[in-house]
Amino acid sequence: MKRTLVIKLALAALLAVRPGIARADTAASGGPAPLWQLSAYEPMYFLPAYYTFSPYDAVYGNTLPNGQTLNKLELKFQLSFKIALMSSGPAKNAYIAYTQSSYWQCYGNSAFFRETNYAPELLIAPANRWDLGAGWNLGFRVVPVGHQSNGRGGNMERNWNRTSVDLLFERLDGSGDGWTADLRAWDVWRGSAYRRYNPDLARYLGYTRPSVTYKRGPWEFFFAFRNQFESAFQRGSVEASVSHYLGNNWSLYAQYFNGYGQSLIEYDHSTNALGVGFALRTR
Repeated sequence: MKRTLVIKLALAALLAVRPGIARADTAASGGPAPLWQLSAYEPMYFLPAYYTFSPYDAVYGNTLPNGQTLNKLELKFQLSFKIALMSSGPAKNAYIAYTQSSYWQCYGNSAFFRETNYAPELLIAPANRWDLGAGWNLGFRVVPVGHQSNGRGGNMERNWNRTSVDLLFERLDGSGDGWTADLRAWDVWRGSAYRRYNPDLARYLGYTRPSVTYKRGPWEFFFAFRNQFESAFQRGSVEASVSHYLGNNWSLYAQYFNGYGQSLIEYDHSTNALGVGFALRTR
């Protein structure tokens, strides 16, 4: 019963955000937007089959229910949305954003969430674009304050605060097909909580995350890597996904991860993971 309820709640949250996407995207391009209109932010997906090849059992110690070990097969989902602070005026390009990624051990004897990462942000995303020629344009967005943590407390607490900037390069045709490149870089706030719980987190998660997206017809391909150059390819990660659209709202979705930092609790553990399921179509 609990498993079914959580699945229904996750799907309901995804569906609740969908109606606002078109109007909020209109606002991002300079048109009017209703106050408190929800819109999609980072990818939103629901992966009922997510397989981690080498789970990090040691980091959980004896905290797992009923003395269980981690199942390699679990359910993963991500919710992400933003809310415009103002419908017009100087703050119309400012948003409060929130992203949550959860790993649910729902296939064992006792279902439990082994890890959830929470990421609220203050986001500034101007609609301006600069023409670079040859069909390319350049935009940007800034996150003056971005927090991410797992909310556990004690020895299992993981958290960091960042200021980040994205340079967005796009070459899209009239139907939205084409290339998007996102060059993301950040500065880490090394406050007392960061120094206490994970003083070497940036050593594994780095300071940059370049990504590339290519869309053509019903297909969309995404590739990103993190901390490759900073660590001389020793402690980085790679993430790739492929989507095939199903009508207006959903797509079949597959995701692959390799490297460090699958989630915050295992930032210093390297693994491979593969998941399949559905994603909310946002373009």
